[in-house]
Amino acid sequence: MIQSLVLALLLLHQPETLANKVDGLELPKAFVTKPDEGFVVVEAKCKGTVKWLLVSEGKVKYLENNSNNSVTVAVPQIGEVAVFAIGLVDGKLTDFAVTTITTEKPAVKPKPQPKKKEPELEYRIKW
Repeated sequence: MIQSLVLALLLLHQPETLANKVDGLELPKAFVTKPDEGFVVVEAKCKGTVKWLLVSEGKVKYLENNSNNSVTVAVPQIGEVAVFAIGLVDGKLTDFAVTTITTEKPAVKPKPQPKKKEPELEYRIKW
């Protein structure tokens, strides 16, 4: 509920299409990663400092690195993470830039076929 509220507030002052590039701030384009990737780094190109907001269906672990305006994100096993960034350039805030990290679905393993049972042999003992 709170995540939805925060996301709605962020979107109020955004242009109609969310962009990974706004005046003074640029994020990488949305990308897809594998569930066993572990961690990915999202680095912002900005002349000032950048603050981050990560929104996901489940909990998402991340670590901000303020020295190079990047965030290291733990890749979720399934789903998508929306990464929002806002920059402070020359004392003014930029618009929000956004990118998404999507985890590709794991390959579906075919179900093993049951082995055919051999017909039971009928044993007769003759006396």
